[in-house]
Amino acid sequence: SGAQLMLLTSKVFRFAAAMKIGGLFLPIFLSFQSCWCFQATTRSLYCEARKHNGILRRKQIVERWVERTRIYNADQDEVKGKEIKVPEIVESEKLQYLSFGIEAEESQEEKASRINQRRLDQEELASTKRTNIYVAIASALAAMLQYFYIFTHPVSAIQLLTEMQQRSSPLSSIGHNGKPTVVDFWAPWCESCKIEAPTLYKIESEYKDRINFIMINGDDSASWDLVERFGVDAIPHLALVSSEGDVETALIGVVPGKVLRSDLEVLLINAMIAADSNNEGEAATKRFELPFTMFDAFRTNPEGRRLNF
Repeated sequence: SGAQLMLLTSKVFRFAAAMKIGGLFLPIFLSFQSCWCFQATTRSLYCEARKHNGILRRKQIVERWVERTRIYNADQDEVKGKEIKVPEIVESEKLQYLSFGIEAEESQEEKASRINQRRLDQEELASTKRTNIYVAIASALAAMLQYFYIFTHPVSAIQLLTEMQQRSSPLSSIGHNGKPTVVDFWAPWCESCKIEAPTLYKIESEYKDRINFIMINGDDSASWDLVERFGVDAIPHLALVSSEGDVETALIGVVPGKVLRSDLEVLLINAMIAADSNNEGEAATKRFELPFTMFDAFRTNPEGRRLNF
């Protein structure tokens, strides 16, 4: 290449200058370089000419075949009864047609049928492309409309909390189905509850098959007995209950998702230990402490820690 030639020339000139033989050596080298450049240029032009001739020859073959099979895109009823003149082909052209995947020996009916089939295939392909384009445009418009609707109608935190309460597990599941339980006390006026709602909603979707989630509206008079039973004195109040039904701790205020997940993972491990143990005493010796604890509502009343609804 040109870059290699320039690099070689530079090296040669430096060698000649170092050896002080420029007067004798450089004319010889320059003559050799000129011959090499001429040879490389000639070879490149020859390759380009062969390539061009091959393209022209292929084009001539295809044009001759088109001339033989032309029916002017007419329908079958227009072609019917007409004689299509087909120029004669030589043996060498037959071999060339076969190399392109074209059968040289075919009747007029076969040619018309093949061309008609090709036209039908092209129409079907065009129809499929149009359908795909329409589907893509409709999907894009639907996605844009959905995004616009969600943007203009955001789901509020109260809606999330209300939805979670509607699908809450029953209180009777605490300590009776082998799963730990999260009991959340919230209120519509509680700003911390609203801040925590998206995190709690996401965690519930992750653990809903392994943990019971119970949402209780502490502002509802029907829930005041539960507020007293769990010892709630501030909300949001997240009571973490073991699979046996014991209240382990209560997390007050806005709880980070990482903190809640860490406690839930330990509750799940303790639930598996309790399931594999023969009695509660054996399970108590093997259970792990929660990594994050906050408020113990039953510190002065240990007997009330066990829940039974």
